[in-house]
Amino acid sequence: AKKLNILAGPPSLLSLIARHRDAIAHPIDTLVSYAEVLDDQTRAHLEAAFGAPVVQIYQGAEGFIASTCRKGKLHLNEDTVLVEQEDADDTTGKAVKVVVTDLYRTTQPIIRYSLNDVLEIDPEPCACGSCFRVIKTIHGRADDIFILKGAAGETRYLFPDYVRRSINQASDAILEYQAIQHATDTVEIRLVLAPGADRAAVEKTVRDNLLWRAQRVSGQLDNIYFGDKPPERNPRSRKLIRVVRRF
Repeated sequence: AKKLNILAGPPSLLSLIARHRDAIAHPIDTLVSYAEVLDDQTRAHLEAAFGAPVVQIYQGAEGFIASTCRKGKLHLNEDTVLVEQEDADDTTGKAVKVVVTDLYRTTQPIIRYSLNDVLEIDPEPCACGSCFRVIKTIHGRADDIFILKGAAGETRYLFPDYVRRSINQASDAILEYQAIQHATDTVEIRLVLAPGADRAAVEKTVRDNLLWRAQRVSGQLDNIYFGDKPPERNPRSRKLIRVVRRF
Protein backbone atom coordinates (compact mmCIF):
# COMPACT_ATOMS: atom_id res chain seq x y z
CA ALA A 1 0.00 0.00 0.00
CA LYS A 2 1.17 3.50 -0.76
CA LYS A 3 1.96 5.71 2.17
CA LEU A 4 -0.30 8.69 2.79
CA ASN A 5 1.18 11.99 1.65
CA ILE A 6 -1.51 14.49 2.76
CA LEU A 7 -1.79 15.69 6.36
CA ALA A 8 -5.06 17.42 7.32
CA GLY A 9 -6.25 18.97 10.55
CA PRO A 10 -6.80 22.18 12.51
CA PRO A 11 -3.70 24.44 12.77
CA SER A 12 -3.22 23.62 16.46
CA LEU A 13 -3.05 19.89 15.67
CA LEU A 14 -0.75 20.39 12.68
CA SER A 15 1.55 22.52 14.85
CA LEU A 16 1.66 19.77 17.48
CA ILE A 17 2.57 17.19 14.83
CA ALA A 18 5.24 19.54 13.45
CA ARG A 19 7.07 19.31 16.78
CA HIS A 20 7.49 15.58 16.08
CA ARG A 21 8.26 15.91 12.38
CA ASP A 22 11.36 13.73 12.68
CA ALA A 23 9.21 10.78 13.69
CA ILE A 24 7.42 10.82 10.31
CA ALA A 25 9.59 8.81 7.96
CA HIS A 26 7.92 9.51 4.61
CA PRO A 27 7.42 12.84 2.82
CA ILE A 28 4.33 14.96 3.29
CA ASP A 29 3.35 16.62 0.01
CA THR A 30 0.46 18.80 1.19
CA LEU A 31 -1.01 20.10 4.43
CA VAL A 32 -4.72 20.91 4.68
CA SER A 33 -5.83 23.35 7.40
CA TYR A 34 -9.43 23.75 8.52
CA ALA A 35 -11.76 24.47 11.48
CA GLU A 36 -9.49 27.04 13.23
CA VAL A 37 -8.00 30.37 12.15
CA LEU A 38 -4.68 29.89 10.32
CA ASP A 39 -2.40 32.89 10.81
CA ASP A 40 0.58 33.74 8.61
CA GLN A 41 3.18 32.79 11.23
CA THR A 42 1.66 29.33 11.78
CA ARG A 43 1.43 28.77 8.02
CA ALA A 44 5.11 29.70 7.56
CA HIS A 45 6.15 27.47 10.46
CA LEU A 46 4.22 24.49 9.08
CA GLU A 47 5.54 24.92 5.55
CA ALA A 48 9.11 25.15 6.84
CA ALA A 49 8.70 22.11 9.10
CA PHE A 50 7.21 19.84 6.45
CA GLY A 51 8.64 21.39 3.29
CA ALA A 52 5.13 21.37 1.83
CA PRO A 53 2.45 23.95 0.99
CA VAL A 54 -0.52 24.56 3.29
CA VAL A 55 -3.96 24.51 1.68
CA GLN A 56 -6.73 26.17 3.66
CA ILE A 57 -10.42 25.27 3.63
CA TYR A 58 -12.97 27.75 5.01
CA GLN A 59 -16.41 26.24 5.39
CA GLY A 60 -19.25 25.67 7.80
CA ALA A 61 -22.90 24.76 7.94
CA GLU A 62 -23.52 27.90 5.87
CA GLY A 63 -21.61 26.50 2.90
CA PHE A 64 -18.20 25.93 1.34
CA ILE A 65 -17.13 29.56 1.55
CA ALA A 66 -13.48 29.68 0.47
CA SER A 67 -10.47 27.57 -0.53
CA THR A 68 -6.83 28.07 -1.46
CA CYS A 69 -5.76 28.56 -5.07
CA ARG A 70 -2.52 27.39 -6.71
CA LYS A 71 -0.82 30.64 -5.63
CA GLY A 72 -1.66 30.01 -1.98
CA LYS A 73 -4.39 32.65 -1.67
CA LEU A 74 -7.73 31.97 0.01
CA HIS A 75 -10.47 32.76 -2.53
CA LEU A 76 -14.17 33.13 -1.90
CA ASN A 77 -16.06 30.44 -3.81
CA GLU A 78 -18.22 33.02 -5.54
CA ASP A 79 -19.54 30.53 -8.07
CA THR A 80 -21.45 28.73 -5.31
CA VAL A 81 -21.79 31.30 -2.49
CA LEU A 82 -22.82 34.97 -2.61
CA VAL A 83 -20.84 36.95 -0.03
CA GLU A 84 -21.94 40.47 0.97
CA GLN A 85 -20.08 42.79 3.33
CA GLU A 86 -21.20 44.71 6.43
CA ASP A 87 -19.28 47.34 8.39
CA ALA A 88 -17.45 45.97 11.44
CA ASP A 89 -16.26 49.27 12.99
CA ASP A 90 -12.59 48.50 12.39
CA THR A 91 -10.79 51.82 12.99
CA THR A 92 -7.27 50.61 12.10
CA GLY A 93 -7.91 48.18 9.24
CA LYS A 94 -10.55 47.04 6.78
CA ALA A 95 -12.22 44.16 8.61
CA VAL A 96 -15.84 43.48 7.67
CA LYS A 97 -18.66 41.21 8.72
CA VAL A 98 -20.07 39.00 5.99
CA VAL A 99 -23.52 37.86 4.91
CA VAL A 100 -23.68 34.65 2.87
CA THR A 101 -26.22 33.11 0.52
CA ASP A 102 -25.73 29.56 -0.74
CA LEU A 103 -26.64 29.71 -4.43
CA TYR A 104 -27.36 26.02 -4.94
CA ARG A 105 -28.73 24.59 -1.72
CA THR A 106 -32.44 23.74 -1.93
CA THR A 107 -33.12 21.32 0.94
CA GLN A 108 -32.22 23.84 3.66
CA PRO A 109 -31.73 27.23 1.97
CA ILE A 110 -29.17 29.65 3.42
CA ILE A 111 -30.32 33.12 2.32
CA ARG A 112 -28.56 36.30 3.48
CA TYR A 113 -27.27 34.62 6.62
CA SER A 114 -25.05 36.86 8.75
CA LEU A 115 -21.91 34.98 9.74
CA ASN A 116 -20.36 35.54 13.14
CA ASP A 117 -16.93 35.76 11.49
CA VAL A 118 -14.95 38.92 10.73
CA LEU A 119 -12.85 38.96 7.56
CA GLU A 120 -10.63 41.31 5.62
CA ILE A 121 -10.99 41.19 1.83
CA ASP A 122 -7.88 41.88 -0.25
CA PRO A 123 -8.56 44.71 -2.75
CA GLU A 124 -5.82 43.42 -5.08
CA PRO A 125 -6.46 40.72 -7.70
CA CYS A 126 -4.72 37.37 -7.33
CA ALA A 127 -1.80 36.34 -9.54
CA CYS A 128 -3.55 33.03 -10.22
CA GLY A 129 -5.91 34.81 -12.62
CA SER A 130 -9.16 34.06 -10.78
CA CYS A 131 -11.65 36.92 -10.53
CA PHE A 132 -12.97 35.58 -7.22
CA ARG A 133 -12.15 37.86 -4.28
CA VAL A 134 -9.34 36.92 -1.90
CA ILE A 135 -9.69 36.74 1.87
CA LYS A 136 -6.64 38.57 3.17
CA THR A 137 -7.28 37.82 6.84
CA ILE A 138 -9.74 35.80 8.88
CA HIS A 139 -9.88 37.76 12.12
CA GLY A 140 -12.12 35.32 13.96
CA ARG A 141 -15.54 35.48 15.56
CA ALA A 142 -17.25 38.81 16.15
CA ASP A 143 -18.06 37.59 19.67
CA ASP A 144 -14.33 37.51 20.44
CA ILE A 145 -13.48 41.08 19.42
CA PHE A 146 -11.90 42.68 22.49
CA ILE A 147 -14.01 45.56 23.79
CA LEU A 148 -11.92 48.36 25.31
CA LYS A 149 -12.77 51.75 26.77
CA GLY A 150 -11.35 55.01 25.45
CA ALA A 151 -10.12 57.92 27.54
CA ALA A 152 -13.62 59.43 27.68
CA GLY A 153 -15.33 56.08 28.32
CA GLU A 154 -16.26 55.47 24.69
CA THR A 155 -16.19 51.92 23.27
CA ARG A 156 -13.18 50.84 21.23
CA TYR A 157 -12.63 47.53 19.43
CA LEU A 158 -9.45 45.44 19.18
CA PHE A 159 -9.92 42.74 16.54
CA PRO A 160 -8.71 39.16 17.16
CA ASP A 161 -6.08 39.14 14.43
CA TYR A 162 -4.34 42.15 15.98
CA VAL A 163 -4.24 40.32 19.32
CA ARG A 164 -2.81 37.21 17.64
CA ARG A 165 -0.11 39.27 15.93
CA SER A 166 0.83 40.90 19.24
CA ILE A 167 1.54 37.46 20.67
CA ASN A 168 2.88 35.26 17.88
CA GLN A 169 5.22 37.95 16.59
CA ALA A 170 6.74 38.44 20.04
CA SER A 171 9.04 35.40 19.94
CA ASP A 172 9.78 32.24 17.95
CA ALA A 173 9.84 30.44 21.31
CA ILE A 174 6.03 30.64 21.59
CA LEU A 175 4.69 27.18 20.72
CA GLU A 176 1.05 27.83 21.63
CA TYR A 177 -0.96 30.61 23.21
CA GLN A 178 -4.35 31.95 24.16
CA ALA A 179 -5.58 35.44 25.05
CA ILE A 180 -8.71 35.72 27.18
CA GLN A 181 -10.44 39.02 27.89
CA HIS A 182 -12.23 38.83 31.25
CA ALA A 183 -13.25 42.52 31.48
CA THR A 184 -12.81 45.68 29.43
CA ASP A 185 -9.44 46.40 31.02
CA THR A 186 -8.32 42.85 31.92
CA VAL A 187 -6.68 40.30 29.62
CA GLU A 188 -5.15 36.96 30.59
CA ILE A 189 -2.37 35.55 28.38
CA ARG A 190 -1.53 31.85 28.41
CA LEU A 191 1.78 30.85 26.81
CA VAL A 192 3.43 27.54 26.03
CA LEU A 193 7.12 28.19 25.39
CA ALA A 194 9.95 26.11 24.00
CA PRO A 195 12.33 24.62 26.61
CA GLY A 196 14.95 27.12 27.74
CA ALA A 197 13.02 30.20 26.60
CA ASP A 198 13.37 33.41 28.59
CA ARG A 199 9.77 33.64 29.81
CA ALA A 200 10.19 37.06 31.42
CA ALA A 201 11.53 38.58 28.20
CA VAL A 202 8.79 36.96 26.07
CA GLU A 203 6.05 38.14 28.42
CA LYS A 204 7.39 41.69 28.39
CA THR A 205 7.38 41.77 24.59
CA VAL A 206 3.84 40.38 24.43
CA ARG A 207 2.67 42.97 26.96
CA ASP A 208 4.34 45.84 25.08
CA ASN A 209 2.85 44.65 21.77
CA LEU A 210 -0.66 44.45 23.21
CA LEU A 211 -0.41 47.89 24.78
CA TRP A 212 0.75 49.32 21.46
CA ARG A 213 -2.18 47.71 19.66
CA ALA A 214 -4.62 49.04 22.27
CA GLN A 215 -3.18 52.54 21.90
CA ARG A 216 -3.63 52.36 18.13
CA VAL A 217 -7.39 52.01 18.61
CA SER A 218 -7.33 54.64 21.41
CA GLY A 219 -8.29 52.01 23.95
CA GLN A 220 -7.12 51.40 27.50
CA LEU A 221 -5.78 48.03 28.63
CA ASP A 222 -4.61 48.42 32.22
CA ASN A 223 -4.41 44.82 33.45
CA ILE A 224 -2.51 42.28 31.35
CA TYR A 225 -1.48 39.22 33.30
CA PHE A 226 0.02 35.83 32.40
CA GLY A 227 -1.86 32.80 33.69
CA ASP A 228 -0.47 29.42 34.70
CA LYS A 229 -3.05 27.33 32.85
CA PRO A 230 -2.40 26.01 29.32
CA PRO A 231 -4.66 27.11 26.44
CA GLU A 232 -8.09 25.49 26.64
CA ARG A 233 -10.22 24.19 23.78
CA ASN A 234 -13.83 25.20 23.34
CA PRO A 235 -15.82 22.60 25.34
CA ARG A 236 -18.45 22.23 22.61
CA SER A 237 -16.54 22.44 19.32
CA ARG A 238 -13.16 21.23 20.71
CA LYS A 239 -11.51 23.95 18.62
CA LEU A 240 -8.61 25.94 20.00
CA ILE A 241 -9.85 29.54 19.81
CA ARG A 242 -6.74 31.58 20.53
CA VAL A 243 -8.51 34.89 21.17
CA VAL A 244 -11.55 34.68 23.46
CA ARG A 245 -13.82 37.28 25.09
CA ARG A 246 -15.68 36.01 28.17
CA PHE A 247 -18.13 38.78 28.93
